[in-house]
Amino acid sequence: MTTPRLVRATTVLLAAAMLAIAGCTSNAAGSAASANRVPATSASTATGPGSSASGSFQDQVMAWGRRFAACARSNGSPNFPDPVYPDNAQPSGALWGFSLFATVDKTALGRAANGACADVARQMPPAPDSNPPPSAATLVSMRQYAQCMRQHGMSDFPDPKADGTFPILNTRYAGLSDQSPEHPSNAVADADHACRRDQDDWAMQAS
Repeated sequence: MTTPRLVRATTVLLAAAMLAIAGCTSNAAGSAASANRVPATSASTATGPGSSASGSFQDQVMAWGRRFAACARSNGSPNFPDPVYPDNAQPSGALWGFSLFATVDKTALGRAANGACADVARQMPPAPDSNPPPSAATLVSMRQYAQCMRQHGMSDFPDPKADGTFPILNTRYAGLSDQSPEHPSNAVADADHACRRDQDDWAMQAS
């Protein structure tokens, strides 16, 4: 016959054993969770394909150019070349990065920049602001050009900014910039041709 004292002792032993088992299970689960947990620093320092390249402007724009070329090759232009940084380059203008693809037909370049690779195109690093503002005489010449464009049917053509750039990005005049991947329409090109006859001492830069 089991005595009450033996029952109590057995109960205490069982309870202790269950607590020990529970403690081991908890520790094992905690260890597993700790092993599988990604340290916060890993997530914060990770960089993906869209991350900004570090280093000089040349490093940054070349990294962007390689992403743009890879995108173009993956979206219908398998022979799209890798970027080439121009010799004696003097980066200027918001669209300067497209000059890395000087050998690419503007139609193909514009198709990639405005189509499947538009998101990559918008990530183009801005050129460093290394150009001095134009002289007062050059600004007068630029304003005369803008007025001439308006007189030739381009009624909404803007005046230049004080820094010598024309606010023509995302307008029908964007193709006038030497760095633009687009061609201007025939009407815009004809007006530009008529107004640039005596205005060859400055370059068209878009902003």
